[in-house]
Amino acid sequence: EIYIWSDINMKCIYCENEMKEVTKDYKDDLITVTNVKHLICETCNEVYFYAKDMDKILSKLNKVVSHD
Repeated sequence: EIYIWSDINMKCIYCENEMKEVTKDYKDDLITVTNVKHLICETCNEVYFYAKDMDKILSKLNKVVSHD
């Protein structure tokens, strides 16, 4: 599941613990996107992407998928 969030001071919807903002490269089997800012729960590792960063991921993924 992918969650998009805009509030940096949020709590995890699963365990209700604090989220930490990090910037890392997003990698999967098809693409790599550098410098993706997101929130991660330090307790259960749930990840929440910011809308603009999710747009970068989806845009790059759509380009790869549409060329197959």
